[in-house]
Amino acid sequence: MNAYQKYFEVNKQTWNKKVAVHTKSEMYNLKAFKKGESSFKKYELEVLQNKTVAKESI
Repeated sequence: MNAYQKYFEVNKQTWNKKVAVHTKSEMYNLKAFKKGESSFKKYELEVLQNKTVAKESI
């Protein structure tokens, strides 16, 4: 395993540990998200609705 691969694996393990903590957080409300609910506030949705990116530009 080269240094890059080792760094990538350690980084991946770190993020996987963080995800486990965050999924239990009420802040993220994962159950509601899985049901299709959004955590965005009204003003955030208003700003985002005009900021879509065309598929062709990706």
